[in-house]
Amino acid sequence: MSHKKSESDIEKERPKGRLTSFMIFNKEINHKVRKEFPKMDFTEISKECSKRWRNLSEKEKQVYIDKSEKDKIRYERAMNEFLNRYPDAARKKPTKRSSRGKKDPNKPKGVRTSYQFYSSAVWKYVKKDYPDYSTGGISKEIGKRWKELPEKDKEKYVRKSDQDKIRYEKELKEYNRKLKSKSGKKESRHKKGKRRDKRRSRKERRRSRDRSRSRRDSKRRHRRHSRKYRKHRYSSSSSSTGSYTGSSSSGYSSSNSGSLSFTSSSTGSYTSDSFSD
Repeated sequence: MSHKKSESDIEKERPKGRLTSFMIFNKEINHKVRKEFPKMDFTEISKECSKRWRNLSEKEKQVYIDKSEKDKIRYERAMNEFLNRYPDAARKKPTKRSSRGKKDPNKPKGVRTSYQFYSSAVWKYVKKDYPDYSTGGISKEIGKRWKELPEKDKEKYVRKSDQDKIRYEKELKEYNRKLKSKSGKKESRHKKGKRRDKRRSRKERRRSRDRSRSRRDSKRRHRRHSRKYRKHRYSSSSSSTGSYTGSSSSGYSSSNSGSLSFTSSSTGSYTSDSFSD
């Protein structure tokens, strides 16, 4: 059975992109620059390579341009074969970098730490002591010195940091005040959306309350109706020709007319319909 390849496996077989003329030049010269300048950082090496590329003549550059054109033909052939083999695999779209919003130049700068004040004060002296060091090496040396610095000497830079914090808070208040004056009483869309949600929630609450009230009213009506029905049924069933009240000691008595009567000694009497012989 033919097993289908996953997307990750297909992407591994995708041919690599074409190389530009500068990329080919950089590959050839990068290791040479590292041997010449072993203490250089990666960024400094790339800068040195770009300088050498600029200093090349047009004839020397043409060699790398021809190599780039050959690599372009190689890439197109490999890409066509790849798409014929996997037609569902779409071409990669160039990923756009997330465009960050521009910073406001009027916004106050952040608070500087005590280490930043120390670094700016000592940077010149460290650079004189170690002229061959790169920026990364100088920053490491300053970090070591900061750790070895006693607390009494650090207090000076801590005070500067506290003063800078007060400065930042004042400037930030003024900045926010200016923004509020510009915006005025205009509300943002976010706030309006929140208010709409609150109104909707209020309406839903009212509807739920009305539903609960209607249910209560219906239950109450049902109870009242059932009570009335019970009373009516009891009254209709209890209605008869005679009446009985109380009972304790009892006895029968007959009259001359031929009627019987049941009498109770305490509470009441029961009388039946008169009959004649």
